[in-house]
Amino acid sequence: MDYLNALSLLGVSGAHPGGLGLTKAIFESELFPDSSKILDVGCGTGQTVYFLSQLGYDVTGIDYDETMVKKAVKRNKELNIVKGSIENPPFLKDSFHIILCESSLSFTKLSRSVSEIYRILKNDGIVIAIEVVKEKNLSKAEENELKQFYRFTNIYTQEEWKQVFMQSGFKNIKISSEDDYIVDLDEPVTELFPSNKIPSECFDLLNKHEELTEKYANKLSYRIFHLYK
Repeated sequence: MDYLNALSLLGVSGAHPGGLGLTKAIFESELFPDSSKILDVGCGTGQTVYFLSQLGYDVTGIDYDETMVKKAVKRNKELNIVKGSIENPPFLKDSFHIILCESSLSFTKLSRSVSEIYRILKNDGIVIAIEVVKEKNLSKAEENELKQFYRFTNIYTQEEWKQVFMQSGFKNIKISSEDDYIVDLDEPVTELFPSNKIPSECFDLLNKHEELTEKYANKLSYRIFHLYK
């Protein structure tokens, strides 16, 4: 079992940096048209999909984890949830106005996933990616510790993320942080939709996550990337 398995069994929602409060603040700031078609990549238990659907958007969620997909459907049977990978998404070219990636790209093969995102994004579309960034150099041992625990495929600096996005075709890139938004601090950070049987190892992994969060507080942060096609 690894950290992602633990999140799945516990049904953790809003585990991405900033949580649902940041997502709400971004959409309140951007004022996207109600007619926008949205894809939530790595939708998990469907927290963001449900929130956006309540705002009236045509929103689809995609996640490769079967347990998460089942919990998203259980949240609300009317949600449009697809089991699949963003590295090989079952969507046609130019399908979405907005693609939302809430700490999901770091777990993918970026050369494939970002290219696919570019393909399925409409010509006037936008990608909003909330991703972990490396603020200070990590030793090889530190980077291996983080990759092994979280299953990150990459740990990039802000500039390295920008280069990845540009290599996939995105030329207009805006980068912001949580400080650029008014986030409701009273918004619950996470929800839990636990499975019937939770191995004790899950809680050990959560404790390890808290230890790593504190250990790397000065070396890791996150950014909000706005990518325009």
